Amino acid sequence: MSWFNTFYTGPEKTSTNNGHRHFYDTVLTVNPTTRTSLYANFDYGRENAPSGRGLREWVAIGVAGRIQTTEHTALALRYENYNDHQGSHRKAAALNSFTLTGEYKWCKGSLATGVPA
Repeated sequence: MSWFNTFYTGPEKTSTNNGHRHFYDTVLTVNPTTRTSLYANFDYGRENAPSGRGLREWVAIGVAGRIQTTEHTALALRYENYNDHQGSHRKAAALNSFTLTGEYKWCKGSLATGVPA
């Protein structure tokens, strides 16, 4: 198991030192077996408007899992969610994504991946 935490803070606007942004990121990875891996990620950001009026916040999460199904094949699932209801990054957004990926190892050092259409 590994757990990583990162925090950034400071001015983030062009041509001004006003409007500090705070950003926290945490990632947890777990390998319960040699054939299974799990991943979770959480991000939280907040900033004061350069004018000093208003607070903007956004949140993102991601979870993923991978299982080695045979010696040559594996399946991976991933879900991600991003919420920025106040438009901190130019436009308000609430996004979700889900991905299923298949892997095939042709030989050592050669891996083919594919996402179903």
